[in-house]
Amino acid sequence: MASVAVRLGGLYGGYFLFLGLFSPYWPLWLKSHGLGIEVIGWLVALTQILKVMSAPLIAQLSDLTGRRRVILLTAALLSPLLFGLFGLAQTVWALFLVTALLHLVLPAIMPLSEQMALAAARRGELDYGRTRAVGSLTFLVAAYVGGVVIAVSSVNSLFWMLWAALGLTALAALFLPQDDAAPRSTGAGRLSFGPIAGLLRQPGFARMLATVSLLHASHAMLYVSGTLHWQAHGIGTATIGGLWAVGVVAEILLFLSARRWIERWSLSHILMGTGALGVVRWGVTAVTLDLTVLFGIQILHGVTYGVTHMAAMRYLGRAVPEHRTATAQALYSAIPMGLASGTALALSGVFYDRLGGGAFWIMAGFCGLAFWIARRIRLPAS
Repeated sequence: MASVAVRLGGLYGGYFLFLGLFSPYWPLWLKSHGLGIEVIGWLVALTQILKVMSAPLIAQLSDLTGRRRVILLTAALLSPLLFGLFGLAQTVWALFLVTALLHLVLPAIMPLSEQMALAAARRGELDYGRTRAVGSLTFLVAAYVGGVVIAVSSVNSLFWMLWAALGLTALAALFLPQDDAAPRSTGAGRLSFGPIAGLLRQPGFARMLATVSLLHASHAMLYVSGTLHWQAHGIGTATIGGLWAVGVVAEILLFLSARRWIERWSLSHILMGTGALGVVRWGVTAVTLDLTVLFGIQILHGVTYGVTHMAAMRYLGRAVPEHRTATAQALYSAIPMGLASGTALALSGVFYDRLGGGAFWIMAGFCGLAFWIARRIRLPAS
């Protein structure tokens, strides 16, 4: 039987294969259906906003029952079935409906996977950063190869690549280890917002969410308008795939090396540095289309995304009781990655429509605000 690290790495691989195709190129697929940038922004935003409703409740069910494998497997099996409905969607409202249905279950996969990975890391069964790097590696491959495939065929091929990626995710979920967490008897075995509210009332938890929310939301312009912006200025699809790939290479290197240094620094200093470099990244992106500069500045994705994520995982792994880890992971998925990013995504289409590439300065402002908050908080250093 394969190790826990291999099986979780397979799950990360399938899921990030999907994300590596979806994040850069889904706006192109939507544009090919005649949609404008503002509608595209709202559709992409909906994928994040729905995390606020679905991920915390599904994850709390995992905490209450201890059956995280069954719940994750159910979400993974439903996802390709629901995604297939995009092939039947012929109107804007149908696209919104299918997006909503899919993202009532798809967002639960990542927080439950992270819960299993962190639990295995506590037991010494895997190195979290290295296992998580498998996901980043497949994102890299998908972003680059997807761009090449679309360039030599058509954007319609994206649908089938995404559907196959979700199928591989479901297959990987079948091989996950059995649950090792017993259901909790406290809380009367029923869903409620009490555990969620209890976590949010913890000052450190709330401040951590506020800081990483701004840092994650700063990527919204890239996700909605980055590919369209570069393509509109004559940059080819394969080259755009390369720009995405460079960022993910930096992210992979970060995940592989983070364990050596991230434990030594205070989270406040880590997040302050991330905010400062985020201002640089998005400010430069706003003012240049020079490919040499763009490829260079994309390296900072390893910081703006990778360091932000690792800092959050460090906090959740040490400051949250184990019987609340799925709920805490889902709140991280729902608020920074869902509500904050979703709101920014929804507005990004509007910003880009009015400001063009200058809208990236707004993302730089998010990072500046994150820097300001981070210097005034004391996140746990241990």
